[in-house]
Amino acid sequence: MSRTMKIVLLVSGMLIVICALTMCVLLGVIMPLWAQSVIHDADNPEHAKLVAAKIADYTLPPGYTEKFGSDLTVSQTVLIASSDKTSPAFHLDQITHSNTKLKEMDEQLRGQVQSNDIVRGVTYWFVGERKVKIKDALVPLYITESQSEGITSRHAIGLFPGRGGVVTVRVDSEKQKWDWDLIERFLASIR
Repeated sequence: MSRTMKIVLLVSGMLIVICALTMCVLLGVIMPLWAQSVIHDADNPEHAKLVAAKIADYTLPPGYTEKFGSDLTVSQTVLIASSDKTSPAFHLDQITHSNTKLKEMDEQLRGQVQSNDIVRGVTYWFVGERKVKIKDALVPLYITESQSEGITSRHAIGLFPGRGGVVTVRVDSEKQKWDWDLIERFLASIR
């Protein structure tokens, strides 16, 4: 091997090592700072409102506020709940970069919900389906129930097109505090 080739290989090797070290530093320093800023702002109601604006416009029910918001560039999540924390809570989760069509996602969601499942030790069972109005269109909500520590909870989940992608709307509440009127009014206010 010629002297020139050895020098080229040595310089190339050094550049690769420098690039690798730079990436390690960036991942080791910048990523934790970014993650900390995401976590730090997540439970800030003002931040949650900004995240919600990327998903859809809506009218909050009386006593409700955005409690949590997370914007991870490819997905946005907002939790909307009442201050008493006993009424139904709404979760809006938007995936901004998905190649899957809304109809395909709905079929997958229906299949998943209808297959009575156990998640983290809690058994969920399918109760039914109800059409609700979201963005002036009828959207199927798939309803399940679960029981944990003697409390039966009800859950509803559906999909609709949001500002930047497909949005999963989830409603959770204790079964005895389930309020279809409130739920349907809020979902109908989404635009």
